[in-house]
Amino acid sequence: MKAQARCHRFGQSKAVDVYRLITRNYEREMLDKASLKLGLDRAVLQSMSGNKEGNNNGPVQQFSKKEIEDLLRKGTYAAIMDENDEGNRFC
Repeated sequence: MKAQARCHRFGQSKAVDVYRLITRNYEREMLDKASLKLGLDRAVLQSMSGNKEGNNNGPVQQFSKKEIEDLLRKGTYAAIMDENDEGNRFC
C-alpha cells in the first residue's frame, strides 16, 4: 500500500502498477500473514456495514459469498491477483 501511495503523485492521471518481488524467506511469510489479516478485516467490516440500513456514510462495496471465502482463505493480495490475473500476465 505504501508503495502505491509513493508512486502515485498529485495530479497524476495514469494508473500505477506495483509488483511485489518476494522470495521464499521471512518477507514472504510476513506478506502472507498481512494479506490474510487484511482479507479478514475487509470481510468483517463489509458484513458489519452491510447489515445496518440506517447508515448512509457512502457507497459500500458488497462482496459475494465466493469473494468473502477467497479473502478469508487466500488473503487480499491473492484474491485480487486471481481476479485480475495480473500475476500471469507479468510473468
